[in-house]
Amino acid sequence: MTREALDVATGASNSPALVFGLRKRGLDTPCLRVRVIDDFGYPCWPGIYSLSADDHIKLNILKAHHAK
Repeated sequence: MTREALDVATGASNSPALVFGLRKRGLDTPCLRVRVIDDFGYPCWPGIYSLSADDHIKLNILKAHHAK
């Protein structure tokens, strides 16, 4: 998920700070850097955030714990 998409999905305006918080709480939240050409024709490398397999396991355990 791009930063912009994460901002929209979470209602945040600084999703890198949100990702930092997730990492501080023990999630991996890897970021794949991809090369794209910006609107001015210059290369840039935005990140695509995702959850790792371990992150999914941790979140499922957390959801199950809170459902009780």
